[in-house]
Order: sequence, then C-alpha cells, then structure tokens
Amino acid sequence: MRTTEERFIHPYPVGPAGAGANMEKYRFNWNSPALMSPSNPDVLYYGSNVLFKSKDAGETWTIISPDLSTNDPDKIKLSGGEISLDNTRAEFHCTITAIAESPRNPQVVWAGTDDGNVQITTDGGAKWTNVVRNIGAPPNSWVPSIKASNQDAGSAYLAMDRHMSNDMTPYAFLTTDYGKTWTNIANGLTGYVHIVMEDLKNPNLLYAGTEFGIFASFDRGGHWTDLRLGLPHLSVVDMVVHPRDNDLVIATHARGFYILDDVTPLQQLPKALDRRVAVFKPMRATRYVPASDTSVLGNRVWVAPNKPYGSVISYYLASRPSQGEGVSVTILSSDGHTLRSMTGPSNAGLNRAVWDLRENICAASETGGGRRGGRGTGAGPRVLPGDYRVHLQALGETVEETFTVRLDPRVHASDADLNAYYALVKRLYGMQCFIDGALGKISSINSQMSAITPKITAEEIKSLAAELRKQLDAIEVDLEPHPNDPEHLNLRRRLTWLVDQVQNYSGRPTQAQLEWIAIFESQLKKVLLDLNTVVENRLPTLNERLKGAGLSTISPNRAAPPPRPDQ
Repeated sequence: MRTTEERFIHPYPVGPAGAGANMEKYRFNWNSPALMSPSNPDVLYYGSNVLFKSKDAGETWTIISPDLSTNDPDKIKLSGGEISLDNTRAEFHCTITAIAESPRNPQVVWAGTDDGNVQITTDGGAKWTNVVRNIGAPPNSWVPSIKASNQDAGSAYLAMDRHMSNDMTPYAFLTTDYGKTWTNIANGLTGYVHIVMEDLKNPNLLYAGTEFGIFASFDRGGHWTDLRLGLPHLSVVDMVVHPRDNDLVIATHARGFYILDDVTPLQQLPKALDRRVAVFKPMRATRYVPASDTSVLGNRVWVAPNKPYGSVISYYLASRPSQGEGVSVTILSSDGHTLRSMTGPSNAGLNRAVWDLRENICAASETGGGRRGGRGTGAGPRVLPGDYRVHLQALGETVEETFTVRLDPRVHASDADLNAYYALVKRLYGMQCFIDGALGKISSINSQMSAITPKITAEEIKSLAAELRKQLDAIEVDLEPHPNDPEHLNLRRRLTWLVDQVQNYSGRPTQAQLEWIAIFESQLKKVLLDLNTVVENRLPTLNERLKGAGLSTISPNRAAPPPRPDQ
C-alpha cells in the first residue's frame, strides 16, 4: 500500500483460459480459498485440487496433500458445446473450496471440496483421511465452508450446499471427534447454508449464514434464532467475530458488509435469563475526535455510518417496566463521582444505551433559555482516559459494571496536557452553563412581565416595569443578541466558537486561547453582576408595587416556557 506495487504470489502461474481442467497441472476453483493460519500469521494456505502451504509470504509454496477431490475425469474435461466452448476457468471442478486450521492445534487441518469430499489431517499434512462417508449427507455436495472450533481441536462445523442440484435443504453439521461422527445441526435454519461457525468466547453460541440471512444458536445448534435484526433477507456467505472489538462482521453476496457491534450480550445472554436485570460488561471505548470535515480525508471517506460514538452499554430486562417507571443509566468515575445520568430504553429483552463520553456540567435548570433554546443537553467536556462504572436501575433492582475508556491510539498527549485540556474545557462549559442559566432567568422574567403588563394601570408601575425590561434587554444582548443585531458583546456565541476550537484537540490550548478564556471570564463576570443587581435590587422594588396593586409578583426562579419556533 505504501508503494502501490503488486506481487502475485499464486503457487502456480496460471496460463490463458480456453483449455479444460484436465490440461492443467493443478485445478483452482473460481473462488479458490486462502487461509492465514490462526496461530501463525506468516503461514498461508491456498487450495487447488491439492493444498498449498507457504511460510514466507508466498515466496515459496509446499504441497502438503495429495489430490483431495474425487478427481472424476468426467468433471474435469473440456467444457461447453460443439458451437462454443465454455472454458473461462470458472467451470473448473474437483477443487478445494474450504480450508480450516484448528486454533488449538496447527497440525489439525481440514479441507472440503466442490465435489463432496471432506478431508482431515492431524499431523500437518503427512496423512489425510476422507470422512465424508461419516456425515450422512448426499454425495457430491459442495462444501462452501469448514470452521474449526476455537475451544477443541477435534471439533469443527461444516456447511454443505446442494442448491445447484435443485436441493434447497439446509445442511449443517458438527463433529467433536475429528470427523468420526457428525451431528446434523441444521434444524431451524432456512435457506441453503454458506457458513456455520462458533463464537470466539462462548462455544455454545453458533452463527450460521444462509441464503436468507444470519442465524444464532445458543445451544450449539439445537435451536436457531433469526439474527437479522432488521436486515432484509440477504445471502450471508462469510463472517468473523473481531478478536479485539468483539463485533460480528458479516459478508454478503453483492449486498456489502454489515457489523453487529459488540456481541457480548449474545455471549452472556444464557446466564442472564434467570435474572430480572443484568448489565453486560461494556467493551473498551475509544476517546477520539470524530472527523468533522470530510474534504480533508480524500479517498478515506467512509460511505457507511460508524458505530455510535462512545461506550455502548447493553443490558437485559426480564420484562418491560410498568408505566411511570423506567431505566436509569448513571455513569460514575472510578471513585464514585456521578458524571452523567441518562434514561435508557426499556424493552423486555436486550437493550442498548450509548454514553458519548461526556460528563454533565450544567444543572438541568441551566440548560434552557436563550433565543435558540440553549445547548439543551447539559453535556460537557469529553472525559479523560481511565476506568469508569455504569450503574443501572430498573425493575426495582440495581446492577453495576466497570469498563475502560482509552485515548485514541493515534494521539500522543501527555497526562499533563490532557489534564490541562480537561480543566480548561470544563471552565468553558461552566461559563456556558452560567450563560444558559442567565438567559433562562431573563426569559422567565420577560415572559411573566408580558403576561402581567396589560393588567398594570398605575403609570409608576408601568414605568418601573419598562425600565426593568430595558435593563434585562441590555444584559441579554451582551449574552446572546438577535442574529439580525449581532454587534454586541455576544458572549454566548463567541464562547461557543472558542469551545469548538479548544475541545477538538486532545491537549493544552494555545496561549491565545488561554488569554481569551480569561477575557471571556472577566466579561461574563461583569454581565452576571449586572443581572444580579437587577434581580436582587430592582426586581424586588417592582414586586412591592405589583403586590400593593393586587397583582401577581414576578419570580426570577420560575421556569421559562419553551421558546417558540420563531424565536
């Protein structure tokens, strides 16, 4: 990828198409299987009618098997009719189509062919045994995949496909004794089977890809559950559980790749079924800055949505909470300090909530107000890398789990710089909280005054009310003026601009940014003092006059109504 050069490492440089398979030294399927050893990434396997093995990235290849196919001469001769031959190499038959090496023992290698053979070696290729007669499947069945067990060297999962012979029956089998005996595990599957495999962590959890979708079994093939989760019926031809991220990745025929993020709930679901509430340990989350401008990414632009940013929290509920109850999800620091509180989905069964790695800074009463309704979330800076806890309350029970947040591995910021970032961004968000709280207070007072002004008859009280509103308006435009009248202090929008600059870099702000943080703090302190003077000194005077006139008084703490769409 660095030089854009290519090196062909095919073990047998294939000549031009046009001749029959019987004219070739080796026969290769149109989709010849290649396998990187699960125990040694320097070892590669490649299938023809024999099995090739390389230990040097394809520089040299060793044949480690005899012809593993039936080598039926009627199936490898010239193809086509008298008018037009049909030899593009896609027609080559009697070839290996599936390879598997046991993760538990690299000497155990499986091979399946397109003409019905299932072969195994337990000594690295010195001796091979054809176990197809032990399976009980119809003869000459295509073998699209064999998957060795992650837990046991003698166990493997076999898919067979006979749709080319107009047999749409699902065929899936399990062996636990190196192929001596096989169990049919296809009951409950729909569509002919492309692949069956075992989960990386739970050997009783199996996944099957068929022509109609993806299925999961929690009892090693005894029963199957449709796992499409909203996907259409599509052909699933391959899959893998990512060993680091624990995501289930499926490959489809002409429909792209799909990823089921973090299959921990599936792996641990059987143990959770006897409990009313269970939270599954979240996978490690990565704290990174999402790309905000795709123009700089060139050909690295993603064309599909990423997984939700943050920590994905999965939990199980035996039943749906009754009306009026819900699910409370609280994120705590390792020492028990509450960082974020959320309401999670409350369906019976598996549920997921996502924490965006931000902590609450503003109180709920401080997040509204302003001409645009405030930021409205109460979320503050991204937390630092470290250990965290998720605390879940539902159905009268409380459960907890721990998890880790790591720094983007591409970012190399010192602890001192990260701590400086955190402290300063927290100051900026705190200033926004004060602004939102002040705007909410102003909005509440103005709303109450608008409701009571038509009822005021005394000119003195009218004058006091008008003067108070004028003072509040002057403060409001310093905090957040109308977009059509922007030439004021405009602290809120200037501060938001600075927050967006500072928070997207995982390190110490620049000297200029530090200076402006101090400037904004000084300016905001003065504006808030002015508001405090109006609320504590001048509003009580107006309230005394209103009370004397038998009118309702104005409360600075009363919640403001939500802004109208035109505000």
